[in-house]
Amino acid sequence: MTLLRLLVAGGAILVGVGIVLVTVAMGDCSAFGGTCPRQGGFPDDVFRMAASGGALAVAVPYYLNRPTWRRLAIALGIGIVAGVAIGLFAVSATAG
Repeated sequence: MTLLRLLVAGGAILVGVGIVLVTVAMGDCSAFGGTCPRQGGFPDDVFRMAASGGALAVAVPYYLNRPTWRRLAIALGIGIVAGVAIGLFAVSATAG
């Protein structure tokens, strides 16, 4: 793995994990000293941000390890699955 790919992969991990952590911290009902009204349905703002951060942190380093067209398709699939799992975790963590 070249130095540039290693730096980009490390940056993607840091940014992705940072997005997830900030989303969980800011999306929590007690984040600003108050409580959230009970939301009906699915809080998709928390889900989308956490899922995109999780997908970024997982898919980019996987692809950059050995970049090929086949590995890009696999990385997209892995990113979607990891993003959904991390998004659901974030929603349950912020539900309070």
